[in-house]
Amino acid sequence: MSDEEIDALPIGVIRVNADGIVTLYNAFEARMAGREGKSVVGRNFFTDIAPCTHIPDFMGRFSAGVAQGDLNDRFLFTYDFEFRPPVRCRVDLISGQAPDTYWILAIID
Repeated sequence: MSDEEIDALPIGVIRVNADGIVTLYNAFEARMAGREGKSVVGRNFFTDIAPCTHIPDFMGRFSAGVAQGDLNDRFLFTYDFEFRPPVRCRVDLISGQAPDTYWILAIID
């Protein structure tokens, strides 16, 4: 899919590298989080963008999957945003096909 097609999806889509640096942040995720998508690219998802995910139940799962070389996990998570009510989502963490590419998908529950 092109970046434009990913941007049009009705789910949150974030592409990061192994260090959690955002390389793509789609329009749905930007609306859900109340952020400008382009302003988060190049920043750390877990510490700068969504610090509520900097916990073992989220970042720990991500880090373990990356370390094992096969990130593939699904769980429920409530994003606690600074400027809006919390949002409960199904989160999918997936290894990408390209080297050092990982996907965080957020589907509102």
